[in-house]
Formats: sequence, structure tokens, C-alpha cells
Amino acid sequence: MISSNIKPFKALLIREYWEHKGAMFYTPAFIAAFFAFILLLASFAGESILVEMGSDASFSAELPKAVEMFENLEDTKRNQSVQIGLYAPMTIFGFVMLIVSFFYALGSLYDERKDRSILFWKSLPISDISSVLSKFVTLCISIPILYFIVISIFQLFVLILGTIVAWFGGSFGITLWTSSNLFLVMINTLLSLVVASLWLAPVWAWLMLASAWAKKSTFLWGVLPIFLLSFAEAWLFSQ
Repeated sequence: MISSNIKPFKALLIREYWEHKGAMFYTPAFIAAFFAFILLLASFAGESILVEMGSDASFSAELPKAVEMFENLEDTKRNQSVQIGLYAPMTIFGFVMLIVSFFYALGSLYDERKDRSILFWKSLPISDISSVLSKFVTLCISIPILYFIVISIFQLFVLILGTIVAWFGGSFGITLWTSSNLFLVMINTLLSLVVASLWLAPVWAWLMLASAWAKKSTFLWGVLPIFLLSFAEAWLFSQ
């Protein structure tokens, strides 16, 4: 009995992913690939970049000094510098995730009513509550987890690239990994994304309501009330 209840809901979650995988996975993957390319370019074309900038410094000569300076830092400062570098991408990915979630919530039910695909889903033995709940779970759980996977892969890439650069600088790069506290960084990243999305759950619920109710201009129906409430709250508490 439990299995029969779980499988349809799991299928609904998979359906949401396949219908919106471009925004949920390909978008952060493209962003990660772009920044990975920039880092590769900066790492392996450092000498050419310095020449183009008119600098007299030699990248190959300065790299061992930079690596030695890094490894001689105090443990606390070294750990902070590495972990800040790993947490930094989360700001960009988190911002993109919020934009994707916003437009996903606005179109979650409106698009199905517009193209009448909702009639097909209503013909299946799946309740409306399950369909709506699957979209809400996608917003609060699935999207943050997908973005977390991409961020984690990018964080691993940064560490591997840093290790390769350290090799060219005369080090094994072990200090980089021991300073990263990678598993804690990953756990904090996942919790931050999920908690941020859950904290915005009332906003997602309202946007989904606007998506289900509005006949057109879902953006105005979704955003205008929130803006007016925020303005009224600011005005009342300023008195």
C-alpha cells in the first residue's frame, strides 16, 4: 500500500524534472562550465595574460613563490582563504536558483492551463493535491538539490585545478585539500540552499496560487501583492 502511494508521486517529481531540466540542471551546468573555462584560461595562460597586460613579472617564476607563501600562512588564515573560495560560487548559483524558482512557480500551473496539458494529467489516476504538492516539493527540495550537485562538482573542480597549479609551483597540493574541509563545506552548501528555499516557501505558495488562478499576467498577480504588502509593512513600522 505504501509502495503504491510513493511511486506515482515519485513519477510526478521525475516528470517535473524532465519538463524543466533546462532551468533546473542545464542552466547551472552551463554557468559552472563557463567559470571552469575562465579558471582554466587564467591558470594555463597566465604568462600570456601578464605579457598582454604589460607586466614584467614572470608567471612561471612567481608561481612557486605564491605557492610557498600560501603554504606558510597560519592554519586559520589558510583555511579561511580556501573555504571562502569554495563558498564564493554559491552566491552566483544561489541567485540564479532563486530566479529559476521564481519563474518556475509562476508558470507551474498557468502553463499547463494555457496549453491545456492539464486536461491530460487530470485524466490520470492522480489527485490534484499530489500534482500541486509535487511542484511545491520540486521548488523547495528538488531544485536546491540539483543546484547543490552542480556546485559540488564545481567545488571539486576548483580543488583539482588548484592541485595541478600547485604541482607546477613545486608542491603536492595536499595543504589545499586539508585546508578545504570539503565535506563540511558541501553540507553547509546543501543546507544553505534548502533552508533558503524553505524560508521562501510562503512566497512560492503564493506564486503557485497566482499561477493557478490568474487568467493572464501572472507576473503582475504574483509580484504586485507582495510588493504592496512590503510597502505597507515598511510604512506602518516607520510610523
